[in-house]
Amino acid sequence: MQGGTMRQFHKYFKPSILTTAVISISLTQTVNAQDFNQVVFFGDSLSDSGYFTNFNPALGKFTTNPDKVWTEIVAEAYGTKATANTPAVGVEGNNYAAGGALSSTDLAKHPSLGLPVPSAKTQVATYLANNTPSDNTLYSVWAGANDFLAVAGDPSNAPTVVATAAQNTAKTVQTLADAGAKYIIVPNLPDVGKSPFALASNNPDSVTQLANYHNHTLYSTLDDGSANVIPLDTFTILQKVVANPIAYGIENTNIPVCTTPSSIVCTPDTLKPNLDPKTSIFADGVHPTGKVHEILANYTLSVLDAPAGFAKVSNVAKQSGFAQDVQLHRRLDHLEVGKNGLWAEGKFSDVKTDNAESTSMDKNGTIGAGLGFGENSQTGMYLQRQQGKYTAGDKVNFDLKQTGFGVYHKHHINDYKLNLHLGIDKLDYDWEREVSLGTASSLHTADGAGRREHLSLQMGKEFTNNKFTYTPYMSALLQKTRINSLVEDNDNNATAMVFKTNEQDSVLGSIGVKANYILNSKYDLYGNLRYNHDFKDDDQNITANLKSVSSNYTRGFSLPAAGTDANNLAVLVGVNAKLSPAVNLQIGVTAQGDATDNIQAGAYLGATSHF
Repeated sequence: MQGGTMRQFHKYFKPSILTTAVISISLTQTVNAQDFNQVVFFGDSLSDSGYFTNFNPALGKFTTNPDKVWTEIVAEAYGTKATANTPAVGVEGNNYAAGGALSSTDLAKHPSLGLPVPSAKTQVATYLANNTPSDNTLYSVWAGANDFLAVAGDPSNAPTVVATAAQNTAKTVQTLADAGAKYIIVPNLPDVGKSPFALASNNPDSVTQLANYHNHTLYSTLDDGSANVIPLDTFTILQKVVANPIAYGIENTNIPVCTTPSSIVCTPDTLKPNLDPKTSIFADGVHPTGKVHEILANYTLSVLDAPAGFAKVSNVAKQSGFAQDVQLHRRLDHLEVGKNGLWAEGKFSDVKTDNAESTSMDKNGTIGAGLGFGENSQTGMYLQRQQGKYTAGDKVNFDLKQTGFGVYHKHHINDYKLNLHLGIDKLDYDWEREVSLGTASSLHTADGAGRREHLSLQMGKEFTNNKFTYTPYMSALLQKTRINSLVEDNDNNATAMVFKTNEQDSVLGSIGVKANYILNSKYDLYGNLRYNHDFKDDDQNITANLKSVSSNYTRGFSLPAAGTDANNLAVLVGVNAKLSPAVNLQIGVTAQGDATDNIQAGAYLGATSHF
């Protein structure tokens, strides 16, 4: 556009718990969206946060000044700023975007301002000459709009020019990626056919078609490259706002609110008296108001946050496995070797953490049966079912159902005790993700599935002193959690996402001590103190894509999302009541927490029969 064209999911998680029957409150680890410590922008006036202001303080940004543009809002979401970089006057910053910038050709003088304007290609080259891309830096390249507008008077040559501009932008993105940039936002062109500039022409529909052609070329070219591109479909977003303005708090869709020819000098004193920039789309013939920049920033952050939300499903399932392991080994401790056994437990749990918590009590039921072989072992199987409703932050909700089957073996060799269990859980969940753009809100839903495979071995040596018995032990839990690909609904909505299959491995090593004290012939007290360390607590790498561009940008993008905490401590105390020679009742409480004040606590109730 003449002068240019147009976060932090932080935290996440806190597990699910598996405590038992009476109550269970689980608080565990938190998962964050990628924490970028800097955001660097390249492009034209749609990203420019004050390039010309550094030449002349009387010049502002290409919007309804002093409103913020989307780059400023996104940078602030990550705790930084979008400071305009103007090397011609010695001002350094992280926003290299300059109004009027072309995709690949520098301008010695801006057409109306008479000042030098580096192209997007040169902006990136300038940055790379003085900086080495960082793994914790987010980049954005948004260019091509000025190339697009330059062919307004030469429609016969327009397809060639806009295709070349799209290819130039893709080359610039690839250059940045080849230098080491890992995360690069690349918005497409908005539907310029909806702008006052195009509406004043004879055929705004042809402008729309040309913008669409540019966007198709851009993403198709990027699809052939290797850059990790995070697409933003501003084309569809603008169409949605124009088609249903009231939902977005918009009343005026096609009249510029500024009286000045260019919004770079638009201030509150130069607004049209009968128009409100907070309910209008355009500041001038092509540039958006601060209101629309806010919507664009909301949109950008929703795309950046979405992968971390998807990672929460895997984290909850994985953390449930940790809690289930503690409970299963406790259950095996109460089984008698050399005898047949039947057992059952009921569980309810509640998750409360900073970022993930149950919206209702989790429900869990487990039944098992075993056969005694010889005098020193029991081998059996179990079935379990758990259901919990979770909310993470204020945007993601999912109802997770886990249905599992497993086998176990308990063996004694003199004072040495061995417990073994292995199984597989089928995971099903109902997914909801809310996206808010201004006053508008979209709810994306989907039905997801997955599985969790697990194997656990625990070994210890028992020591007895009269009525008191204690067993130091070591254990290992191996888990593989797989969450299958998920496709959100709302095909025609630019905010709907596609998430690819996510697999997460865990190797949990534990040391601990179990103790039992005989109160009398009917009651025993028992306890368990266990330290856990996950040797594979690496960040997850979530691959996602925008559904609306996935037909010609098929590769999608990847963003890391934090895994679960590596270390935690688990404590369990309870009572074993002998109701009869063949029937025992167990009731107790558990707690599990880490160094970041995430705690998992609960209570359980179970029964065992031997014969």
